[in-house]
Amino acid sequence: MKIESIHLQNFKRFTDLRIQNIPATAKLVVLLGPNGCGKSSLFDAMYYKSYEYRRLNRGSDDLDYYSKTSAQNRRVEPIDIKFHNDSQSDKTKAIYVRTAYRNDPVLNIGAIQTMPSVITETRFRTMIENDAAVTGNFQRLVSNALERAFRREDRAKSLGNFQDETLGEIQDAMERLFPDLVLNGLGNPLNDRSFTFDKGTSRNFLYKNLSGGEKAAFDLLLDIFIKREEYDDTVFCIDEPEAHMNPRLQGKLLDELFRLMNDKSQLWIATHAIGMMRKALQLHKQYGEQVIFLDFSNRDFDSSVFIEPVNPNRRFWEQTHEVALDDLGALVAPDQIVICEGRPGDEGFDAECYNLIFAEEFPDTKFVSAGGKRDLLNYISVVEAVAKGAKVFGLRDSDRNTSPDDVVQLEKEGIKVLQRGKIENYLLADDVLDVLCKNKGLEPHPEKVAELIKLRDNAEDIKGTPIQIRNKLDNWGVHGVGEKYQGFLSNTLAPLIKPGMQTYNELKEIIFGNDTDD
Repeated sequence: MKIESIHLQNFKRFTDLRIQNIPATAKLVVLLGPNGCGKSSLFDAMYYKSYEYRRLNRGSDDLDYYSKTSAQNRRVEPIDIKFHNDSQSDKTKAIYVRTAYRNDPVLNIGAIQTMPSVITETRFRTMIENDAAVTGNFQRLVSNALERAFRREDRAKSLGNFQDETLGEIQDAMERLFPDLVLNGLGNPLNDRSFTFDKGTSRNFLYKNLSGGEKAAFDLLLDIFIKREEYDDTVFCIDEPEAHMNPRLQGKLLDELFRLMNDKSQLWIATHAIGMMRKALQLHKQYGEQVIFLDFSNRDFDSSVFIEPVNPNRRFWEQTHEVALDDLGALVAPDQIVICEGRPGDEGFDAECYNLIFAEEFPDTKFVSAGGKRDLLNYISVVEAVAKGAKVFGLRDSDRNTSPDDVVQLEKEGIKVLQRGKIENYLLADDVLDVLCKNKGLEPHPEKVAELIKLRDNAEDIKGTPIQIRNKLDNWGVHGVGEKYQGFLSNTLAPLIKPGMQTYNELKEIIFGNDTDD
């Protein structure tokens, strides 16, 4: 199952929420935003709808919980969820949900028994309730193992094959998360009734003795491992999967959950944890539109709201870091920091333009202006000292007196040099002016482009050209392109430079070179 769109009306937090344009390629959907923004409320709606799909009786609905309190007629409005290939799908196993409250400190089993289908299982009713699953999953794992052990068609299977089939994949996943923690097996189901582990030099370490983070990770991995046998064409929803875990473990867990999803299923997570967010970005870089992001931040859910997948550029990640770390968000260093010319600080003109141009392809690169050419080396050494682990280098203009030997020496010092002179030479390049005229609908197109190029080439100084071009556009009836020189360049021209254009490719090669393959 792959969700295409969701529409909610007067449901909990939302007056009229539409989530649309989720691609069929999406294998992981990440809901981002601060506490109280409605992420869990969305999962409540999806879980509510799952009762209808599974043909289960919910009993009477708690309107104080489900209905938006400001609604005049308090009732649960129909929830509309559309799936890709909707007409061809059996929706009884369409949605599976875990709440954020997954406290199952010990295995509490009275006796080994046959477990019912997971499709009919109802451990909780709302997203604010505890969702203890480990005990039931242990029962189900033992029951299934006993059934398989005595099937006639399995007589030729070796003990090793049987053990791998029963626990192999979850054992491998746990070992990747916790190298010193080895899942041995099911213990003695009729006596100990517990999973057993090796931890360091300890043997037969029981589930109840694991740390909170180990239990939390094991719970989620085991649950999907067990449930996906029946929920094999399903949207899995996990509210705050990072509970009880440090940022490094959060990322590893998301990697394993992503790995457990088959091609027909989809994983939705709601998070504001830095480890989850950074791993999601890495997965997006690796798998493209298999990983998408829905931003619930800064929305007025008392009015109609439309949400669609967002582009995870640099500005988006700065915002999500602020959500995860509050005031510390500004201190999180990106993977790369490029010190360029311009007025010192983030608001320097050159840095602003580069951040706009490369935000999409290099969201973890931050451009910062630091003054003139002579200031670059000092700034590089200072930033390297405070931004531990980040790659730091400089970027400067060239002029008529910059020789090839100068360029070689500067690069040895960690400073890269523009080939065309100043950033204005790139912002006013032929292909950029061509896109500008296309976007503004100027006709006849070739003549208009040629006229702007002629203005640029005849100018005594490239810095005087933007004003002339802006005035020319104004004469042609094109307005709203920026009141000031820098506004026209940074707000109108810089966003036009996109991957695939000659100007973009040249800048990318100068700044990032072979680093783009890392």
